[in-house]
Amino acid sequence: MRLIIHGGYYKTGTTAFQRWLHASRDRLSGMGIFVPDPGPNNNHGFALNASIRAGREELALWPELEAAARRGHGFAIVSAETIASYFARDFEVFHDRVRDYDPVLFMVLRHWREYLPSKHAQDIRRGDWLTLPGFLSRLERDHDRHPDANFGLPFRRAHEAGFGSLLAVGYGGDVALDIVAELTGIAVSELDGGQWPERRVNRRLDPLLTERIRMLNAIAGPHGELFAGHAYDGALDPTLPTRFLLLTEVTRRLSIRHPELIAKIDACIEAEEVAVSMAEYVGLFDRWRADLRRTLSEAGVEDRLGAFEAPAEQETIRASLAESDRLPAALRERIYRHIVKIRGEVWNELKERRSRDAGLAQGRTGAGTT
Repeated sequence: MRLIIHGGYYKTGTTAFQRWLHASRDRLSGMGIFVPDPGPNNNHGFALNASIRAGREELALWPELEAAARRGHGFAIVSAETIASYFARDFEVFHDRVRDYDPVLFMVLRHWREYLPSKHAQDIRRGDWLTLPGFLSRLERDHDRHPDANFGLPFRRAHEAGFGSLLAVGYGGDVALDIVAELTGIAVSELDGGQWPERRVNRRLDPLLTERIRMLNAIAGPHGELFAGHAYDGALDPTLPTRFLLLTEVTRRLSIRHPELIAKIDACIEAEEVAVSMAEYVGLFDRWRADLRRTLSEAGVEDRLGAFEAPAEQETIRASLAESDRLPAALRERIYRHIVKIRGEVWNELKERRSRDAGLAQGRTGAGTT
């Protein structure tokens, strides 16, 4: 059995690909392609991280892969964009677990001009509070050790860990599905089966909403990590979809219940609004691209990036330089108390929904075995 590993990147259609995998599991199994149960978030990142990074072997995928190989499956597919952020030691542990399955790892790369504004908004929905110019400055400073800037970094780490088959693929269309078709020898039309999502799954947030969430993150951040103590608790994991829903829902409810507070935040945001032109970074991106191509060559990565150039039309992003300390301390404390209260409500609702869904799934399984 050969293991096909889709390692991201973020913001390259990963959610659509993962939903297709989940919806197609039974049909793909009939074609000899095994897809492990991705869990509630439709990707394998939680199970991989639980084993590789947290040592929680009871949550690992390895027994499922072993069983699939014994059943005679020719291929298995796992997908997790978190792989792109793995450290060298993570790749070593990963390779040690999958080396017997002739693994091939591919990652889809999107030019920084399009990728970085979208990734910045995503990081804010994870709990970050850097401004967009601050985010770009950090990546310029930390290029050599940050995978959002140095796309060659995870490939080099994977190569050094022992992964021999590596592909870097340029973003566009349903490229992940195309790669699976190529590696398995099964036509795209046969693989698709009408299950491919017809629309983009994750759209970029409205700029003002993004800035609101960023400011709320900054207000809550100094009080400690909002997700501490919930990792791998067996009830609700802190993976990205959960965080996204939590942070956007907290912001939505705060806007409804306390519009006067949101108005003050908006005024602060708008007072320091700027236009960030990605065209100003083209020279930097050209240097990064040269470094990427050199790394791919040195690591023996198959380069499927094409020209990998920025689009001719350079986007201008609406952003704000406002920081939470522009707000009075008493106002920040008042907002923080509301955040904590609403966050608790939303978290409990998510846990109840997860428990209810698990009960329904168990009921369906039981009914099918009687």
